Amino acid sequence: MALGKGIKAKLDAYVDSRVYAMQLPEIPDFPAIVYQRISGPRAGVLWRPRYQLSCWARSYKDAEALAEQVTAALHGFHGDIDGTHGVIYVDENGLDDYEPDTGLYRRIVHIYLYHW
Repeated sequence: MALGKGIKAKLDAYVDSRVYAMQLPEIPDFPAIVYQRISGPRAGVLWRPRYQLSCWARSYKDAEALAEQVTAALHGFHGDIDGTHGVIYVDENGLDDYEPDTGLYRRIVHIYLYHW
């Protein structure tokens, strides 16, 4: 299943298609989102992989706003995610980060994708 691809498709509109798997490109534009799977699905009828969404921006305010948009767009989504029926739950315990080497701000959002 290409669940990461499905999540990317749901987020592209918020950052003009600047949604990337695992890492930012060498010369990125901002704001941007990086997604990665943190844990895989459990065996059984209901699967629940967890994804981390890193919302990157040049200012703290922009990173925070992007994370809020992502949360509003995804939390409680119910339907098709790249051919898989599922429900998205957003974990409200995000993490803020600052990268002094690049001067970039990041807010991390964790989501669980329940699918069957």
